Amino acid sequence: MKRILITGSSGLIGSYLYKNLEIEGYQLMGIDKDNGSDSVDFTFDITNKKILQSILKHVNPEIIIHTAAIKDLKTCEQNPQKAFQTNYGSTLDLINYIKKVVGRKIIYISSDVVFDGRTGNYKVDSIPNPINTYGE
Repeated sequence: MKRILITGSSGLIGSYLYKNLEIEGYQLMGIDKDNGSDSVDFTFDITNKKILQSILKHVNPEIIIHTAAIKDLKTCEQNPQKAFQTNYGSTLDLINYIKKVVGRKIIYISSDVVFDGRTGNYKVDSIPNPINTYGE
């Protein structure tokens, strides 16, 4: 079975994926900043590149499902630098890891908040137009 690393594994989407993929028999590892769930194997701030790289090397995942983010809009507006480091910087770190290892995949879970909400029914090739820090 494939080794899958889920970031944000104690969050709503991450914990759901962890539970359901575990039932299917996948070899799972979860990372999150909070250790409030059975789906968390490593607890740390995903913006800590040194720890992240160490875990990626240790786990050697075939697939990364990236759900970790600061999702609270108010927190993002109050801490735009932290939001950028977490939501963009950690994503870039994971992508750079995947690029270096042949045959690995990343699944990125995002939100429609990257759009302004004016038209709806967005498609993969729709042009983002964020109206807040989280969307940026």
